[in-house]
Amino acid sequence: MHWTAQHVLVALHAPKGNADNTARRTVAAAQQLVALKGGAFSILLLGASRAVPDDLLHTGARALYTCDGSRTGDDTGDNKDDNDNNDAAVFHPEDTPRLVACLQHALDTTGADTLLAPADAPFNELLPRVALLRQWGMVSRAAAFSHSDGRLRCHAPAHSGHLSATWQLQSPGAVLTVLAAEFGDPSSAPTTAPAPIRLLVAPPTTTEAAHRTPQYLGSDIAHTARPPLGEARIVVAAGGAIRSDEDMRLVETLADTLGAALGGTRALVDAGLMPGHLQVGQTGAIIAPDIYIAVGISGALPHLVGISAAKTIIAINTDASAPIFTRAHYGIADDFRRVLPEWLGQLRVDPQAD
Repeated sequence: MHWTAQHVLVALHAPKGNADNTARRTVAAAQQLVALKGGAFSILLLGASRAVPDDLLHTGARALYTCDGSRTGDDTGDNKDDNDNNDAAVFHPEDTPRLVACLQHALDTTGADTLLAPADAPFNELLPRVALLRQWGMVSRAAAFSHSDGRLRCHAPAHSGHLSATWQLQSPGAVLTVLAAEFGDPSSAPTTAPAPIRLLVAPPTTTEAAHRTPQYLGSDIAHTARPPLGEARIVVAAGGAIRSDEDMRLVETLADTLGAALGGTRALVDAGLMPGHLQVGQTGAIIAPDIYIAVGISGALPHLVGISAAKTIIAINTDASAPIFTRAHYGIADDFRRVLPEWLGQLRVDPQAD
């Protein structure tokens, strides 16, 4: 018996408002998968949800389930202010047993033979556990699906994007994480009735499982008015040419002036000039903004993998032979310390202003 994807369960973060781009594109991945062999899919919103997004109800899903496996109190007290900066639920390490139980219970309830979720936290942590418990094969960071000789195949980037790996699972079920940025918006089915909404209550977890889980001590989440990196239409990213806090402030001023998200390369993260969650690239965020402005970024292949879906790339680098220019739609071979103040001047912004 081999995997057929007759019923796909799409696991998503429970939103606090409308579904974000990652959620919509993950549903699009499920639509692409089930279309190959005429299967069906359901959606599971994991975490405390304030409302079910209407756009998820009209995607052709068989049903939409909600299951809150997070700690109680996430939307109260100090956590509320932190969480309001994001549209998705915030999970903590000690949620793990309950979240795994939610996913297992949803698979049992729906009879799904496939679990699919975006390749981000916490799903990168949760889905391998589900695959192990169910003895199903797993493919991480899938970017496309195909069908040949009666068998389904998953395609995923490998070796820093040098190769595309093709996986054919032999197990009766499959656990998949997908690079949501590689898929477009889902097709809608406005003429059909909306998917019914059903509440799932996860079974209690064992004491043994709880003891194996790290204890949550707290979180340090910076407040920012900038849009989330994965959702922004414009991203301003900084690279290894950034040498000081003053350089970084110049890049941040441009991002704030344009209403853009801020991102950076692994080199900048390793240098301590940018937090890890803003890293763009194969080992960071895979993004698909309308405009990507690369400031002082040379363009190593793992970074280019992360921005391959960007619609327009603008690069600023002193090295005219830098690889970033092979992917850029517009390029400026100059020092960003001269270029950005001129841009900000055109935008009538004092680059030295706070």
